[in-house]
Amino acid sequence: FYVGMGLSYLASTPRVGKRIVHKKLLEAIKYARESVVLVSPYFVPTERLQRAISKALSRGVQVRMLLPEACDHRVLDIASHAYTTLLVKKGAQVFFHPQMIHSKYFIIDGKWGMLGSANLDNMSLLNNYEHEIVGQNEYFVKVLSQNFEQLVSGGRKFDLAKERTSFKDKIFGLLVRPIHRFL
Repeated sequence: FYVGMGLSYLASTPRVGKRIVHKKLLEAIKYARESVVLVSPYFVPTERLQRAISKALSRGVQVRMLLPEACDHRVLDIASHAYTTLLVKKGAQVFFHPQMIHSKYFIIDGKWGMLGSANLDNMSLLNNYEHEIVGQNEYFVKVLSQNFEQLVSGGRKFDLAKERTSFKDKIFGLLVRPIHRFL
């Protein structure tokens, strides 16, 4: 519901048809024309989210993501690496922050923002109760954008030429692939 100043409150539930946060994020990425900024401690996207980001990249939309260098669950790091590698190969820019971050926000075209409790993973977007503030309030989006730039300046950029995944992690990644929907 609308809370004023160009901002609305969204609540999601695990019930089919009530996954409002997931739906609004997909819709925002679908209509992005210039840029998509994603900040989350976890990145094991739903199939639809991965597809939406890939399509945005193919439309020439700049996609920038900020994730922690290592999150608090090793299996999520391994799963996340597979998805981020695919997106970087398609042109996304992924940055790693040296510390665990719990920030969760998304910015579209520098004009629309979403801030709240939702992580960019299946569990959060499809199975949890999540709450977000969304909208086109200029100050709201500006503050999120400034925070992103500040966090990125203290991190490192994902470089495909330098990234190496150990054989053990590759095997583990293949073994956990069937459970990504539950991460």
